[in-house]
Amino acid sequence: MKFKIFFVLLFFSIVITGVSEENTEVLEQTFPELKGLQTSTSSSERKPKLIEISSKSLRGKGKFLIYLPPGYTKNDRKYPVVYFLHGLGDNCSTWLDGEQNVAQIVTILIERGEIQPMILIVPEGEKGFWMNFPDASKLYEDWVVKDLRKYVEKNYRTLNDRGHRAIMGVSMGGFGALKIGFRYPEIYGYICAITPALPPPAQWSTGYLRQNHPWWLVVDRSEKLKNLRTIIKCGSADGYYEIDNSLVSLMNEKGLFCDWQVYEGMKHDAVYFVKSSVDGLKQISKYFAGF
Repeated sequence: MKFKIFFVLLFFSIVITGVSEENTEVLEQTFPELKGLQTSTSSSERKPKLIEISSKSLRGKGKFLIYLPPGYTKNDRKYPVVYFLHGLGDNCSTWLDGEQNVAQIVTILIERGEIQPMILIVPEGEKGFWMNFPDASKLYEDWVVKDLRKYVEKNYRTLNDRGHRAIMGVSMGGFGALKIGFRYPEIYGYICAITPALPPPAQWSTGYLRQNHPWWLVVDRSEKLKNLRTIIKCGSADGYYEIDNSLVSLMNEKGLFCDWQVYEGMKHDAVYFVKSSVDGLKQISKYFAGF
């Protein structure tokens, strides 16, 4: 089994490319209409906070970044929550506060009324592919679903029904969002998977690997996924385009709700990740508005 896990890590490390570190250029390329706009929210209020908590699932400590929407400290209302799973080579800070700096864009869009206020949570997943390891040394899935969710819902004002809870992720995190969302449709009402890094299903067709592959979860659990809304996004120039498209076709054949959004000419890089993830937040916002 350890050999198989090594193969999995090797597979992903070869296929997944790194993201650009040119933060300013990424923002300007993705949303040029927002260039130069200032927010009315202070930088200290909109800046995500890094939190570390005890985690039985990780056999020690777990970290996550949290973004609280403008006005959170000035009222007592409850908010919907989006859990975002980062990709291989990234960490819990990359998307919100690091190279991609999505928190800045989200604040502007909330202030402009283009998305509704929401809490964003990004857990640290290292390079664990958001899976529970078979030797139980690290339980990354349980860290997200159990330890982290319990802490967030106890310590922050959240709407705690599946209609106000979404899970999304990019690349390795897209794989994780599908896997966790498919396994817990009673917890997450909406999945947004951005270029999910899916290995060939035939290579994951038995035992532990089958139990963790979104393809086989659809095959084995389709009746339990009828009320789940899923969107899968991919750039047309991305190496995962064909296999991601095949998963969408499988879901459609099974009668499951799955949107397929293609970004023409875009590939596996930070520009695409920012563009598609912010688009995803807009779509999730519309979903939340229906509850």
